[in-house]
Amino acid sequence: MIRAARMLLATLLAGVPALAAAAPAMEFANAWVRATPPGQSVAAAYGILRNRSNVADRLLAATSPQAASVEAHVTELVNGVYQMRDSDLRVPAGAQTTLEPEGSHLMVMGLKGPLRPGDRLTVILRFAKAGLVRVDIPVRPASATGP
Repeated sequence: MIRAARMLLATLLAGVPALAAAAPAMEFANAWVRATPPGQSVAAAYGILRNRSNVADRLLAATSPQAASVEAHVTELVNGVYQMRDSDLRVPAGAQTTLEPEGSHLMVMGLKGPLRPGDRLTVILRFAKAGLVRVDIPVRPASATGP
């Protein structure tokens, strides 16, 4: 009886590291942001929000210690003119949402200093279901068109 209990306990404990190493429910993959010239206080961050859970999720808020504020925006072509407005970023269950130039993006405002190629911009995303997700976004050259 004691031997059986030890074997059961060992089996249960063997699965604990695997659970701890499980991928997060929400991921911001292929993230990137363009470098900014001195004096420019805004930037846009792009990437792919991947929802690995079986429930839809949405971005509630975003912050960065390197900026005054971070907001989800979308750029739309209206009557031949690009306009930017606040966006409600949602990610369906088991799917992804792409943030890209001339589309949805994270608008980083009130930068505390320039973003230089090779630096990283830290952003903390707060989702309704997945909770907090921290991402260190690589800064690409100002001419970059992707990650």
